[in-house]
Amino acid sequence: MTTNNNLGTRTTGEELWLWQRRQRSPAGNALGALGSGANIAQAAEMLGVGTQRLGAALTGHAPVREAEALLTRARERDGSIEPTLGELCRLARRREGATLFATATALRLTTVAYLRAEAGGDPRVIAWWHVLGYRFPAASVAASEAEIDVEPRTEEEAEIGADPL
Repeated sequence: MTTNNNLGTRTTGEELWLWQRRQRSPAGNALGALGSGANIAQAAEMLGVGTQRLGAALTGHAPVREAEALLTRARERDGSIEPTLGELCRLARRREGATLFATATALRLTTVAYLRAEAGGDPRVIAWWHVLGYRFPAASVAASEAEIDVEPRTEEEAEIGADPL
């Protein structure tokens, strides 16, 4: 679905999306717990903007300057943090447009087990995204050597953007 499989390079919208996922929900769930991140309305309120404006920036539909201004505001509020391996795995799934169920099924995991493995940067999950052509920053290259029972995407599937999941 995407031409950018280098997870070390992220768009402004992706950086905002990562920022949003890191924000604590007003419900008070512990950060890192499944479902703990702020939703779009909560994140927009934190930045002092409307949900449509933030939504456009998150999806790459806002003017570049506007999206960059929101990212600057987010970073002024919380600083800049490099994504974890788990966040990069989730970003790969987002870029691929792969559903949670399909990805978990392909790895022979339940959805809950997959979410935990993804959040923890499990080597099996990283290896899965490597098989699909995604590249992680240099610090995580060693994790790509994990063995997993999956078939690489065929050239035909890559050309037409077919989802092997």
